[in-house]
Amino acid sequence: MRKQNFKILAISIFASVYFCATYAQQPFYRMELGAWAGASSETSSTFYNTLRPAYGAMFRYKFDKRWSLRLDGGIYNLYSVSNDIVAKKQKKYTNSLITSDLVVEFNFFDYEINEFNRNSRRFSPYIFAGIGATSYEFESKREFAPLIPFGVGFKYKIAPRWNFNIQYIHYLSFTDRLDGVYSLSDINEVKGSNFLNKDMISAITFGITFDFWRYTRHCFCE
Repeated sequence: MRKQNFKILAISIFASVYFCATYAQQPFYRMELGAWAGASSETSSTFYNTLRPAYGAMFRYKFDKRWSLRLDGGIYNLYSVSNDIVAKKQKKYTNSLITSDLVVEFNFFDYEINEFNRNSRRFSPYIFAGIGATSYEFESKREFAPLIPFGVGFKYKIAPRWNFNIQYIHYLSFTDRLDGVYSLSDINEVKGSNFLNKDMISAITFGITFDFWRYTRHCFCE
């Protein structure tokens, strides 16, 4: 009877050690690097009425499976139209914005491929918000303005180290000059610091990233 109990105990200990060692070997990568592309529009007055291409690159540092810090750099192309009452025709304008953003992301699931973690998922919706800045031309002069980016997205691991994501991003700006011309500034005729007097930009983007900098996790078995 004692020998039988000893065998059961030994097998249990061996199984626990094996499971712990196997779990500890599950790779976790701290960083991601990739690129994204999509469509953007100036949305102060009309929602996606004049879509234009947007593209850029991203770097992500992962604190854990839920929280991460993301640095984005991109170019958003804007297209605007104004009515010329004198000429009785529309004038069309284009402008390119060079942006840089630093945002915090939160995944709703444990985002990883790990068969030993029942809470892990190879997909996850996420939300993000942060700070940013943009460089743009206004009446042939280069100007800068702060931005507040935020949005929602969905990410999916297409392979152990490759990730795909789709997201909606919205920018609140502190200027009404992003269209690039004076005739489109303050179109609502709201003077001062009123928020209705500022431009807003939105975009839908698709991205691909690659994981690197493998981190060896510690095993905590009970």
